[in-house]
Amino acid sequence: MRLKLYTAPTDEAITLADLKAHPAARISATTDDAWIDQLIIAARVRYEELTQRILMQSTWDLYLDEFPDGDVIELPAPLVSVASIAYRDENNGAQTWLYATGNYVIDTVSEPVARLALAYGVSWPTVYQGLNVIAVRFVAGYTAATVPISLKTWLCAWVAAVYDGNDQLQEIAESMMRVGGRWAI
Repeated sequence: MRLKLYTAPTDEAITLADLKAHPAARISATTDDAWIDQLIIAARVRYEELTQRILMQSTWDLYLDEFPDGDVIELPAPLVSVASIAYRDENNGAQTWLYATGNYVIDTVSEPVARLALAYGVSWPTVYQGLNVIAVRFVAGYTAATVPISLKTWLCAWVAAVYDGNDQLQEIAESMMRVGGRWAI
């Protein structure tokens, strides 16, 4: 998957106050607040790298060289919406499919990946041969109010481990997410 961030999240899953209130964090100093704020961002990025999911609501572009052989494009979950599919047609002209045109449907329920599928009776358009000729713009991620508590707990544990310089605790925190070979949170 080739993803490019279009609009960054405006908030994080946990705050400095959340972290200081968490018993595992044992963080009370205010002199390190700016550093801890950076660690909170790093925890989100690490979660996204490990799980190939989007944590906080943000807008992304997924680039493809061609449409899939089947009728489904997989997107990172939790998917909120798909704004458009922009592509270069066989003459290298710019074209756009908007969600409102009814050419495709989206599945915002599936986990750990969401799906975009062709509507009944619709075919993918023919595209120009080249790299990144298709861009799917979508919004994915939780709002601060909807982040599962298990994720908030994991983020706090990961930040605390990094803040303390405890590599073993960091590895334990990362292994907490894997259950039966798949990401649990």
